[in-house]
Amino acid sequence: MNEVSVAARGRLCQLAASMFGQAFKDWSEMLGFKGDVGASMLRFLPATPGLLQRIVGSQVLMMTRIEVGGVGGPVYFVIPATVLGTALADALMLRRDGSAPPDIDWENKGHADAVKELVNLFCGSATTALTEAGLKARISQSVSDLVVHRGEFGDDLMTSTHRTACIQVKTVVGAKDATAWCLISERVAAALCNN
Repeated sequence: MNEVSVAARGRLCQLAASMFGQAFKDWSEMLGFKGDVGASMLRFLPATPGLLQRIVGSQVLMMTRIEVGGVGGPVYFVIPATVLGTALADALMLRRDGSAPPDIDWENKGHADAVKELVNLFCGSATTALTEAGLKARISQSVSDLVVHRGEFGDDLMTSTHRTACIQVKTVVGAKDATAWCLISERVAAALCNN
């Protein structure tokens, strides 16, 4: 780990948790969503072709860009299907009785459009969290940058030749624990710690 010191790992974990936490807070205020963010941890892994496939599994992958000072690059957020399904149900008022969140019907235009809006809001919330942490950083909400995958993508999606900071964030929605992720290049991780 050349660019990010061991001491900076805690900072990165805190930033990732705050991005998810701010999104949950904003979803709560707008939709009535109820979720919490727990502990987070970080590992640096080689950006191999199958890394995203292994981490994402059946969860939802959101890819966009992050700019920190003069450094930029892709950022990947892995959002648990239970988290996004609950937010979707709240956004579309599909349930209010505490039942399990619906599966996202990706063929349903209403579901797909609502998911796009939710991840767009997530990016805005994540930028707010970084700004409140004193960073000059922005996560793109641009339609040209923001892409949502549902576990079906090619191994060539992650093109970095460097190691990747894989920040695992525990989430709790209802009675369900799930793991979310934030993945950034080691270079961007260093910029977040040094900005």
